[in-house]
Amino acid sequence: MDSYLDDNCVKEAVSVFKKFIEKSSQNNSNKRKDVLIPTSSQHLLLQINWKKIPPNNTTYDCAIGPLPYHWFDKSDSDVCLIVRDLQPKVFKKDRDMDLNETREHYKEKLIAAGFDDDFVTQRLNIIPMRELITEYKEYEAKAKLCRAYDVFLAEHTLMNNKNKTLRSFLGYKFYVEKKKMPISVRIGKLEGEELKNEIRNALTKTHLVITGLGHLCSLKVGLMSQPVNELSANLAMVLQTLKQLYGDHIAMLKLKTPLSAAIPIYADLRPKNDVDRKDFPRSKSGLEPIRDEFPLFRNTDVVISGAGNVRLKRKMGQLDRDSDPDEEFLDGLEKRWIRITNPRRKKKRVITFKRFFRRRIAPNSKTKANKKVNA
Repeated sequence: MDSYLDDNCVKEAVSVFKKFIEKSSQNNSNKRKDVLIPTSSQHLLLQINWKKIPPNNTTYDCAIGPLPYHWFDKSDSDVCLIVRDLQPKVFKKDRDMDLNETREHYKEKLIAAGFDDDFVTQRLNIIPMRELITEYKEYEAKAKLCRAYDVFLAEHTLMNNKNKTLRSFLGYKFYVEKKKMPISVRIGKLEGEELKNEIRNALTKTHLVITGLGHLCSLKVGLMSQPVNELSANLAMVLQTLKQLYGDHIAMLKLKTPLSAAIPIYADLRPKNDVDRKDFPRSKSGLEPIRDEFPLFRNTDVVISGAGNVRLKRKMGQLDRDSDPDEEFLDGLEKRWIRITNPRRKKKRVITFKRFFRRRIAPNSKTKANKKVNA
């Protein structure tokens, strides 16, 4: 079976759920407003119960779609597009003029691709990277920016570069708390119909955000104002994709709105020990690196990427070149280094670590062994 439910069951589940929401809203119309208020702006959500907590400890975004009947055109969603500066290495002295030139360049490019003037001027806001770094550096400014827009798009060169510029800048507010990660789009070299299709495909996808912090997660399927056939088509596509990606890792599926109870539509009663957490599919390149303090040197951090690669990164300031760890601690650290990385590259890891150690210790510094001899 290619899906958890067949098309008839999906259509019947959506129809019954809409009737349940309508009846519940009528019964609670004179009660508290936070019980059930099915308005046209409320989303239909699919809640997923995992059999075991996903193994990743960082945020992973799984895009599903494009959906056959997306709700973007039927809602007043505001879009923020983060782009590169036209001349990122040479800024003009007049900052406002430089930013306006960048905005006008991308607006003309989008209009030439076939987007409506109302969408480009009213619903879309273009933020160059220079403006983002200078005006949204503080945490409060980032929180305000996150609340101001429903969808964030970003040029793929800012998302997938070597230093992860945009990811490291937006940080906790976007990736953990609100889960409004920017969607990567290729707009640098695309023109005309290709550019329009690239942005439309990004806007008409739904996103499953997996944090690895619990058994539950949810994703949007549609608006409650959409007819049953459109919601059923969207839900059927989502279920088919989830079946292909996660298979037996899902224990239960439920339908809900942000303010309603969750109604089960599928349950897998097989024991959870039948699945292995190691087989849980995830993208290694999409995981955020783990960064922690390196105990060997002062002002130095160890960075472990999602793929398991380890590297040392210096903080601002001078390194402590006077301290020299004992051999026992160094051997234990090397074994730990090799254990958390790929064992097939064991030899290369050890050489890399020792070279880093020799390079960071000053040539004239004395080891503890030499100090004992001199004493």
